Amino acid sequence: MITYTQEEIISSQELALSLDIYMDKVITGDVEKIAIVHNDAMSLVMLSITEYERMTNTLAFLQNDQALSKLSQEQNFTANEEKQQHPLKLLYSGVDIKMDEQEKCIIINPAGERFYNSECDELHTIFRDASLSQDADGNYQIQGVQTLYNEHNDSGMNYENLLCQHPQQLIKEHSFLGLFTYYNVNGSMKRDVKTLYVCEHKNYQISQRLEFLSETVEGV
Repeated sequence: MITYTQEEIISSQELALSLDIYMDKVITGDVEKIAIVHNDAMSLVMLSITEYERMTNTLAFLQNDQALSKLSQEQNFTANEEKQQHPLKLLYSGVDIKMDEQEKCIIINPAGERFYNSECDELHTIFRDASLSQDADGNYQIQGVQTLYNEHNDSGMNYENLLCQHPQQLIKEHSFLGLFTYYNVNGSMKRDVKTLYVCEHKNYQISQRLEFLSETVEGV
């Protein structure tokens, strides 16, 4: 809502008596605008030609979709330039990393030191020969080698359908008394992939194990 100072509000009668004075105030910038009261209500506003043209040009620009689109692109370009000027800050490199998003915890081992107590379906949370970085917005990124583990157990008579879901090497053909053919799938698949992983949160407990000093393994 636009507000007016006491000096910016005059009656139409007062304006008629001192028009030159109030015009000079607006033109010289002593006041930004003058609101004219007529019949007990503000009815008109006096502006300088410079201010009027500025407001008209701004309104026309805001109503121009193409101009707004160009402005948005320029703002995005500027934001991308700023990000490029603030590259990732490297926190750790040449290490093994285990990520726990649920507990918001990052554990760092020396390269080659295994993480135990991890189920096969949790192998994707481990990054080997990895680096941990942080961008200008505080987001963490992990780059390293992941092991993806999948178990495959299935059966059916449609080979093509099974092939869409399972590795070909695990699909075994069988025949029942020579009457019909069916297929069994039983096994697991492990793949090593190089991954860039953007962490879900900005606040993590980071625990770095600097060196494993000793190891004792006892059988029962």
